[in-house]
Amino acid sequence: MDLEKAYGEWLKCLGYNEKTATYFPLQVREFLHWLEGQSFYEINCLSKKELLGFMTYFEKRGHQHRGGGLSVAHINKRRYSLNLLMKYLHEVGVLPHVLRLDYDAKSNLNERQILTKGEMKLLYESCGSSALGHRDRAMLSVYYGCGLRRSEGVALRVSDVLFERNLLHVVKSKNGHGRYVPMVLSVRQDLERYIYGWRQLVEGDGSKDWLFLSRSGKPLGGNTMLRRLKELLEQSGLSSGIGLHSLRHSIATHLLEGGMSLEEVSLFLGHRELNSSQLYTHIKRRTWKKH
Repeated sequence: MDLEKAYGEWLKCLGYNEKTATYFPLQVREFLHWLEGQSFYEINCLSKKELLGFMTYFEKRGHQHRGGGLSVAHINKRRYSLNLLMKYLHEVGVLPHVLRLDYDAKSNLNERQILTKGEMKLLYESCGSSALGHRDRAMLSVYYGCGLRRSEGVALRVSDVLFERNLLHVVKSKNGHGRYVPMVLSVRQDLERYIYGWRQLVEGDGSKDWLFLSRSGKPLGGNTMLRRLKELLEQSGLSSGIGLHSLRHSIATHLLEGGMSLEEVSLFLGHRELNSSQLYTHIKRRTWKKH
C-alpha cells in the first residue's frame, strides 16, 4: 500500500471524516513530489530541515487556483496535515521520533470578522418571535453560544442536546474527535423553546432527529443557515462580511476578554492542540493593555 493511501486509511481509523481522509493525503502528495525534486527519497531519513524547506517553498508559491498569497489559516492547515503525517510515520515505525512544525500565531482575523457583545445582542433581537425566528435564535446559540464549527452545527440531532446535563454533544468534529460543550442558561432556553415549542411547526411532522429542519421538514444545510445569518445581519445593520465561523471567533474572543484562559478556550472550541487557539492571543494581549 503506498504512503498516500495508507495515511488516508489511518486517518479514517482515527475517526476523521471522508473529506479530510481524502484531502490530507492529496496535500501530502505535493510534499512527496517536492522531496523528489530535491533528490530526497529516503522517508526514514526525514528531518525538520526537509519540513521547513517545503514550507518555505509552499508559502512562496501562492494560491494555485485564485492566485495571490496564502492566508495564515491555509498555511497552518498544511502544517497540520504534515504534522499528522509525521505522527503516522512514527507510529508505523518509519521515523524514530515525531517531527513537528510549529503553527504561525499571527492572526489573519480582522476586527470586522468579530462581532462585539453589543452587536450579538442586536443579532439576537432581530430574530423575532415566529417559528423561523426561534430557529434563528437556536442557530445563533449553537454557533455563538456553543462555538461550533459550521459542519458541526449542520450535523446536530435533537438527541445530541442533553438538557439533563446542560451539555451539547458534538458527535464527530472536524478533527475526528467528539466532545461535550456546556450550555449556559440562555443557550439552553433558546434550544428548549425551539425544540419543544417551534420545531414541529414545519410543513413536515418534524419527527426526524435532525436538530435544524427546513420548512419542508428536511435537514437544514449550511448554505441555508448562512443565508439566514446574512438576513439577520442586514436587519441589524451589521457587516455582511460575517459568516457562521465568525460567530465561533466572536465567542472565543469574548471568553478570553472575560478572563477565561487560552487552555480553557481551546477545550471549549474542540481544538486538539493549543496552537490552534493561538490566533486569539493578540486579542488577549490587547485586553491586558486596557487594564
